[in-house]
Amino acid sequence: MIIAAGISESRNGFQFTRKGGFPHWTLSYQIKGENRKTVGEHTVIRRAPYLALTRPNTTYHTITTPKHLRYLEYWVLFTPRPEWTRLLDWPEEQPGAFHLPLNTPGAGGMLRRAFDELLAFRRDMHPEKEGLAENALERILLLIQQYHSSRKGRIIDDRVQRAMGFLSEKFSNNISLNDLAAHVHISPSRLAHLFTESAGMAPLHYLETQRIEAAKSLLLSTNDLIYTVADKVGFENPYHFSTRFRHIVGMSPRNFREQTIRRQ
Repeated sequence: MIIAAGISESRNGFQFTRKGGFPHWTLSYQIKGENRKTVGEHTVIRRAPYLALTRPNTTYHTITTPKHLRYLEYWVLFTPRPEWTRLLDWPEEQPGAFHLPLNTPGAGGMLRRAFDELLAFRRDMHPEKEGLAENALERILLLIQQYHSSRKGRIIDDRVQRAMGFLSEKFSNNISLNDLAAHVHISPSRLAHLFTESAGMAPLHYLETQRIEAAKSLLLSTNDLIYTVADKVGFENPYHFSTRFRHIVGMSPRNFREQTIRRQ
């Protein structure tokens, strides 16, 4: 699910601070400029062109360097589909932050066209524009794979894959970390570590994203009341469902249904 996407541009420098608790991934493609990024006690300087990926809940501060104030960057905030896990397996530069220099001739133009296509779908009036934009993002992530060949062929732990499949299939059930660990025959602590390392989020956070995605589908494809949708996707408390939905999607379930149907 794409939360937001856009282009940031400045001739006079740029700085940004992301606080803790931000629940989404960030993918950016910086075309011009040089910046200093600080994650915890780790600071690096990166010059365009490059790609950057930041995990959820990673706090950081970035600022352009004085000698390179011109700044141009594409960016996307998103919650990944389950099958994108391997596409988010980048070489880690800082805790929770990944950096990929882009020095391959011809790569920049291809990626820029791909990002432009994603933004065009987001602006479009097509009834399936969200799905088209997500497909465009998946294409970008696939294109990026060739630029960090050291990660090619890496296999996600089979227990994590089975856990993800179980959560995707049984998301409406009341599932605890202990239940999930027992299903894949591993200790809860070990599963939590492996799962977070692979998926970029804890198992129960992943479960929640599956429930919210299912809720979005029900809100748009049925006339079910909000509390009925909440119950169908595994939330026992409708108020808690609405609170979590607003936190993840950025609006209440009712507003999401009304605004999306109105746009379509």
